[in-house]
Amino acid sequence: MNLAKRLFLRGNRVSIVVMKSGGVLERECTQIGLPVVHLQRGTKLRMLGCLTRLVKILRAERPDIIHSYLPVANVLGAASVAVANVGALVWGVRSSFVDFTHYSPLVKWADYLQRILHPWCRKIIANSEAGKSHLISQGFPDGKVTVIPNGIDTQRFVIDRQAGAKLRSEWGIVPEEILIGLVGRLDPMKDHETFLAAVALLVGSQDRVRFVCVGGGGEGRMTELLGVQHRLGLDGRIHWAGDQADMPSVMNALDMLCLSSKGEGFPNVLGEALACGVPCVSTDVGDAALLIADPNVTVPPRDPLRLAQAMAAMITIIRAGGVERLQLRSKIVGRFSIEVLVERTESTLRSLCNGTSHGRSGIREEKI
Repeated sequence: MNLAKRLFLRGNRVSIVVMKSGGVLERECTQIGLPVVHLQRGTKLRMLGCLTRLVKILRAERPDIIHSYLPVANVLGAASVAVANVGALVWGVRSSFVDFTHYSPLVKWADYLQRILHPWCRKIIANSEAGKSHLISQGFPDGKVTVIPNGIDTQRFVIDRQAGAKLRSEWGIVPEEILIGLVGRLDPMKDHETFLAAVALLVGSQDRVRFVCVGGGGEGRMTELLGVQHRLGLDGRIHWAGDQADMPSVMNALDMLCLSSKGEGFPNVLGEALACGVPCVSTDVGDAALLIADPNVTVPPRDPLRLAQAMAAMITIIRAGGVERLQLRSKIVGRFSIEVLVERTESTLRSLCNGTSHGRSGIREEKI
């Protein structure tokens, strides 16, 4: 939705179609006059209803561009474009590896159907080089895939340790303690289990170090992770902060961000942390290594020992005062700002508009 907002503010005609309503970003869009239409996905049987409603929307509006994201939305977009026969379809791919054993059969089947339906798609925008490589390995044509990395709002994510200190105080973290955080929804691909196992290896040798997990998820997943925490003897050592509205303050509250995922595309949390001058330790997934640009702090996924060792090495650097916050921020500002994302995306979409038969000057983005 951040991309849609900025395309809209640049004078393009943009609308967003979502399966479910609600959320802070949706309110921000409607406040600036950006239309948001709800398909209201329910059970799997209602997917046919979503398709019917989407076809009606496309036939009524006749957009130049239909831009969808993620497998289920991409498949729904391809089916609706095939029926409505309007616009140029652009798929958004946000990952490089997904372990489908953690998800419903619908997601797995959607991923499979993408490989069959890609001829209906004019362009595929991957948000990472790793994502592009994965697509090509799955049989998608090289010439159809372009890489446009995610953009970080570097005017919002800034170095502001005072804002971070306020949040640390609310969490009961004293200034002399080092706070290491994992920021991400409670999704199996984020692999909180590896993070917790690494923490268990760290706590015996490190004092004055605290840990926080920021991000929400289902009650079942939370119960599962609390069970892992208990088995590892970490009760009382991890603060589960849940969803947080003020993410810049969250990043500035941290002394180190840890990404333990076993699969990513372009990990936004790394870019946001670095934009706030916060050093990162990460598994080598997606384009994490490209973002961090330091091989000493990227480790193989699902390896708690290597992750613990990397965090311990970073703790030593932090305590020695060796973190150059402005240098960390400069990595993001120059290459991965949201302005770069918007300009590259707008250019790509407009090049497709020139080939459509409707001749509409506006860009209508469908976010499913």
